Parts: sequence; C-alpha cells; structure tokens
Amino acid sequence: MKVEGNKRYGWDKPHDIAVKAVQGTVVGADAGGVTAANDDPMPKVTIEPVNAGVTEGTPLTWRISLSEKADIEIWAVAQLVPVTGGRPELSTADVDQEWLSQLVEEIPNPAVPLSQVPYGTLWTAIEAGEESTELTVPTIRDQVKEGPSTCASR
Repeated sequence: MKVEGNKRYGWDKPHDIAVKAVQGTVVGADAGGVTAANDDPMPKVTIEPVNAGVTEGTPLTWRISLSEKADIEIWAVAQLVPVTGGRPELSTADVDQEWLSQLVEEIPNPAVPLSQVPYGTLWTAIEAGEESTELTVPTIRDQVKEGPSTCASR
C-alpha cells in the first residue's frame, strides 16, 4: 500500500482492509488495516484587528491567520476581553441583536459591555487549504452620539 505524504497538518488517514476466507483457507481476523499518522505540527494561529475602532453601523473585524495552510478545517475561538486604555467598549446595545441572540441565551437588559457577556466567545473556521478568514462583529447605528468604539479579543 502506498501512502502519499505532504508537509501540511491534517487528520490521520486510515486504510482499512477486509478479507474473505475462501475454501481451504484460514484467517485470524477478517478486517484490519494501517493508519498513516499525521506527523505535521498544527499551524500557529494569530488574530489581528483589521480595524481598531469603528463608528456605529460599521462592522468590527479581525483577521485570523494560520502560519501555513492545513489539509483540514481549523477552528479558532476568540474570547471577548475588556478594552484597555480608557477607550470606549462596545456594549450589547451597540451590536446587531439577532447576531447577539446567537451568541448568548438571554440578551442582558440593561446593556453591558461585550466583555461582560457570559460565555462571550466567538467561533470561526479557516477552511482547509486557506490561510486566513475574518471574524466580524456587526454594529448598529442608533440615535446616541458616540465616538468610535472597540472590542478586544485574544
């Protein structure tokens, strides 16, 4: 059996074999096989902001990148953390409510900073063969006058 290797991270590849005993033949087992183990390290994941601060109605975006392509989908998790340096932080009232309802079981009322949302994690996948994707937080325009807001992740 020939197994083609490469230098990209991926799943182990099983190669199963089934045999059938024919007249006058004895076999110890009717199934078996070999597994080509993945020996390539998982690519390093980095998260960088595409836009550091946004005005209302403009999405806040991060680029999630791999150090190299992989043969499988790589999931990345971003944890929402408090904004530092006295900059204003997005709250649950500043984002699309439908998007928020997919993130939390119950939308906080009154609004709270996004970093205080229980289980405030954002998931995204980098597709097999790709090196990056973007993670977006959709903001909404309201009637309150504000400067640019931001949200931090790690």
